[in-house]
Amino acid sequence: VVKSELGWYRDAAEDFQKAFKLDPSDKVAKWGLQWVKQQESQAPLRVLLLNGFQRMSAMNTTYVERRTPENIILGRESYWSLDNQHVIYWSSQERRWKGCRAVDVPRISLQASPGCIGAPERLHILSPSLKGGWFEWNGQQWEKLPMSGVTSFGPLPAPLRIITLKGFWRTAVNTSFVERRQLEFCVSCRETYWSVDGSLFIYWCPKESRWRGSRSQDLLKVQQGESVALFGAPRSSDILSLKTGWHELVNKEWVMNNAGVQIEAKSLRKRTVTLVGFSVEEVNGQYCENREKEFMVNNREIYFKPGPTAEEGHFLYWSKVESRWKGTVSSNLPKIQAGKQSAIIGAPQLADLFDPALLRGWHEWTGDDWVYRSSAGVGTMGTMRDDPVTSKTAVKALKVDAKARKRKRDEAPPAPAKKPGTSREQLIKEVFKHFDENGDQKLNAQEMLAFASSVGFDGNAEEWKEEYRLICEGLGRTVEQAIDAQSFLRLVNEDTDDGCYCSDKELAGMLGRSWP
Repeated sequence: VVKSELGWYRDAAEDFQKAFKLDPSDKVAKWGLQWVKQQESQAPLRVLLLNGFQRMSAMNTTYVERRTPENIILGRESYWSLDNQHVIYWSSQERRWKGCRAVDVPRISLQASPGCIGAPERLHILSPSLKGGWFEWNGQQWEKLPMSGVTSFGPLPAPLRIITLKGFWRTAVNTSFVERRQLEFCVSCRETYWSVDGSLFIYWCPKESRWRGSRSQDLLKVQQGESVALFGAPRSSDILSLKTGWHELVNKEWVMNNAGVQIEAKSLRKRTVTLVGFSVEEVNGQYCENREKEFMVNNREIYFKPGPTAEEGHFLYWSKVESRWKGTVSSNLPKIQAGKQSAIIGAPQLADLFDPALLRGWHEWTGDDWVYRSSAGVGTMGTMRDDPVTSKTAVKALKVDAKARKRKRDEAPPAPAKKPGTSREQLIKEVFKHFDENGDQKLNAQEMLAFASSVGFDGNAEEWKEEYRLICEGLGRTVEQAIDAQSFLRLVNEDTDDGCYCSDKELAGMLGRSWP
């Protein structure tokens, strides 16, 4: 049992098998064999790193566990390098782990154990004792290298996302940024992205509803609520779907150019987690990432598992109040988005969903109390190769009250209506001219305030000053450039948080006209 808890599933199975052969009536041995088999099937794949080899320096690399039938060697799992050129396997003949070239695998048998590196005898590859003291074949004999062996090992995590920024005036910004999901790097409960040299980071700014970038020394300020930035993305868009239209602070002014994001296809794959070990069988299974804004909870993505009906689906979400991941039925989504708490399962606190510390040890609600389940939690992590996270495939089971999904206005945006002799575009031009008091073909802050007041803005002058700046940025303009006719047209036609859609009836009302 101890070996199984350590992840040494094959060793544990061998022990139970020996006990079962000695006494076929031994119920513990029979149960043990079944239990270990189940544990291994639900356990995540492991990844290990070898280092310290000299002549065989090509063996100093990362290896990923494989358990599929075609990769079982002499009854044991094997570990393959990322380039599939080298393999670590269990030698039954020598009773130790050995490494060889992938082309030599067909030669492995009970009588032959080809290899260029080898571990000390009778130790498991995941044992801390194997972090040093491996052997290397020097062409004539085995040579012990005290500092060679397994440098690190752990579960195979879902790959971190990498985005690359290009086109910025600051050359330091034009680099790759790697995702960080640990709590100490999160801002507003969201992941951050850090430059390779760690000098810059990108974070989600809820105050402005956009991704912004700043210097690493500003992290604490940003986590405390300050909006510090050197560059920023268009408003209300996911960082994984932003290609161009970013802004940069140059000489104390925000400038928009062709700067944007380039993302490799593998970083766009939807992530998946498979839960195992819960007493309610419907909770167990694969959950798929959903980053669409209408489904987010506390500004974070959710992970959804469909059920036989819409009410029987489940999803995982980040609880800001409890600082942990929780799970509940899909019908509770609107309630949770409104700030209420509801869950039937919960992860350990202060850890990310893809953190190895979250693999097991989750809690389950029994109806009366929370019960600790030592074997319940994340079984495997992965990605969906043919389903990018930027795809707009709606999750029907999560479609809830339409009022919570649409703009808070009495009238939904209709198709462009026409009044005899007046097209929608002509109507917008007349509204623009109506608010352009000085006739300079631009709407400055004061002129736009009159328009904003007509559509419901009731803030003070200071609040409007900041709002006007954000509107200009979203349209690719500066405050000094103001808003021209083309930008105004975009603004009133766009039904997103980045726009200010106005129906034909509303536009006509600004001109003092009635509209059928």
